[in-house]
Amino acid sequence: MKKNRNANIELIRIFACLTVIALHTWVGSGIDEVPVYLKGVIRVFEKHGVPLFFMIMGFWLFSSDKSYLQKVKETIYRILIPSLIALYCYFIFGDWVIGNRDFWDCIIRQKSYVILLQSILRGDGSAFYANHLWFVFEYIKVIIWLPILELLCINDKKHNVIRRFYMLVCSIFILFTNFFYLPNEILVQEGMAFSLKNYSLINIYILYVLIGYEFHEQYFSDGFLKRYCEQRSGRREIISFGVYILCNLGICVEEFLCIKWDIRSEYYYESSFLYVISTSAIFIFFMCLNLRHVKVNNLIIYVADKTFYIYLLHYIFTKYIACHDRIEFFEDGGILLSLIKYVFCVFANFFLSLFIASFLKSVCRLVSGARHYLLKEEGTRV
Repeated sequence: MKKNRNANIELIRIFACLTVIALHTWVGSGIDEVPVYLKGVIRVFEKHGVPLFFMIMGFWLFSSDKSYLQKVKETIYRILIPSLIALYCYFIFGDWVIGNRDFWDCIIRQKSYVILLQSILRGDGSAFYANHLWFVFEYIKVIIWLPILELLCINDKKHNVIRRFYMLVCSIFILFTNFFYLPNEILVQEGMAFSLKNYSLINIYILYVLIGYEFHEQYFSDGFLKRYCEQRSGRREIISFGVYILCNLGICVEEFLCIKWDIRSEYYYESSFLYVISTSAIFIFFMCLNLRHVKVNNLIIYVADKTFYIYLLHYIFTKYIACHDRIEFFEDGGILLSLIKYVFCVFANFFLSLFIASFLKSVCRLVSGARHYLLKEEGTRV
């Protein structure tokens, strides 16, 4: 196993990656044939991916001994540069992927680079079919605010109280926004709608980061999470998974009401208070799993190491499937075959992206190794 890699956390990373791909794949997988209520249930269970990624980020981010500049440098090399390369590829070849232009036409007649610059500054790649890259810019925001967040994440009684009060205020604002969202829809008609969470002290994704840090402290300092994970095997998993299911069913009920009344609901998004609870519950569920087999753990870590690159790549195949309908053999098969087609597309997308990500990382490793060898040879000659 790789040093300082926790197989439980890496398994959460894989699960999060799969849910993100599932969420993005349903449009082109034939799930549009499924009744709207069943579609709502499926989507509710697919929305935990990004919150889980931010929890994982918070779990490790503040425990590192690296300086702020080292963390920024690491973010630039491991996150920003690959994301900008991916963004540029979507910018050049996005129209070819969806079938609007042919391959060589995309290369010869490129779009205005002003559009690319505007997308980077906005943190949005939707202008050329890279909507999913918003996550990268949210990640970078957390890194930018890291020095301030670190003031709250000091293992000290005073700072613990401040951090937890900070998280409590944010949770209360989100909770009130959720419960008053339906009557708030009436105010939309009068132009008077407001969202309490807009006045809270914290961004929802930073809240997930702080929850992740809180779990880290409770796990490695013999806190409640460590004690909970040491309970009798089976019971702990049932409780945490049960909370996850119950919260998601609560979101489903709200979603059904919103479908019936044709309104949008904040329960449907990561800023829902129930999503915060259910995401925390599924995180704890994975932490409770007893992963002792070394080979299995090594496989989990190997796959998890590629999840960010899978995230960057998968949208190409999602868009291609959605725009070209390349899975006709599952057409007109009813609800069951539509769901089979959907699951097939999710896992095919995941493993194809994993294969390409592994290949690209191997190439980069070879190039880096060759460069290091040449520099060493050059130094030896001198």
